[in-house]
Amino acid sequence: METSISEVEFTNREIDVIACIMNGRSTKSSASLLNISPYTVSVHIRNISNKIGCSSQEGIVTFIEKSGKYSDIRNHYVRLMHGDNAKTTLKTQSDGGLRSLHFSIEIAVFGDCCNPVSSTFLTRKK
Repeated sequence: METSISEVEFTNREIDVIACIMNGRSTKSSASLLNISPYTVSVHIRNISNKIGCSSQEGIVTFIEKSGKYSDIRNHYVRLMHGDNAKTTLKTQSDGGLRSLHFSIEIAVFGDCCNPVSSTFLTRKK
């Protein structure tokens, strides 16, 4: 699947790399977040640069800023971070014939305040 920005088509992974660049991540740090090699990140950066006709990461930043898609890219980056930093806890409690499953997710977001999401499910004991 591809995404178009200012009539230029980018793959989903290229959008991931653009989001990392827009948020100041190094090649190595981007690779770690995206679970790919630094070399692969470099290849994506080269492909992005070729598509938009620039020769540096600063050119990519300028392209995104001029496109008016900065907030969309920022939101995409936050979603990437949620996936990387999501902490999941599962607790089971027994109470007679019912078993209670309590599932909570805590999400870390830079500079933002997020409340944990919490749900309780009741199921019959087997």
